[in-house]
Amino acid sequence: MKINELIKKPLSDFKKANKMVSNYGLYDVREFMRKYGFEQLGRSGNWAKVFDHPKLNYVLKVFKKNDLGYITFVKYALQNPSPYLPKFRGKLVNINDSFSAIRMEKLSEFDDSTFYGDVPTNDIFSYLQNELGNGEYFTGVRARIIDSIEENQPGLVSILDELATIGFAIKAGGDLGKNNLMWRGDQLVIIDPLWKRG
Repeated sequence: MKINELIKKPLSDFKKANKMVSNYGLYDVREFMRKYGFEQLGRSGNWAKVFDHPKLNYVLKVFKKNDLGYITFVKYALQNPSPYLPKFRGKLVNINDSFSAIRMEKLSEFDDSTFYGDVPTNDIFSYLQNELGNGEYFTGVRARIIDSIEENQPGLVSILDELATIGFAIKAGGDLGKNNLMWRGDQLVIIDPLWKRG
């Protein structure tokens, strides 16, 4: 079986089972993907699951089709490559009335040992939240937060500013935390920073 057929077959069968699958939840999607040799990675969220296959050099993220925050982020990342953003392969694929999918590079988990290391995660989260208008800074805190982020992750503030701009346009909230940050070697990667249900 060709590598691309490893993905085409389950997605094609998923579409054929449209009436049944449209009523599926993400747990059912996981069981469906297992039939084709895919395993769920990590503690995927309520709106998405990420699947790995031993014969693929990328992962497949299946998510609820009305996740406007993620769709907006993927489109932005495809048009604005950055070391801080994931590398996607191809384009968004509509599976059925309920789910879409995209292929994404394999990344390493952002575990507890790295969570509180050199990455100022609380500052990153606070900055995005506040730039989206979901919070207010105390006097002088914004400058300290920018300095903290730039000292540890040079260039990240400009990416966060752009994410805040696209997020604000769709009235999204920030969703940055341990589960939405990963590593590409020693490079921090933001994988799903916005939440907005369409």
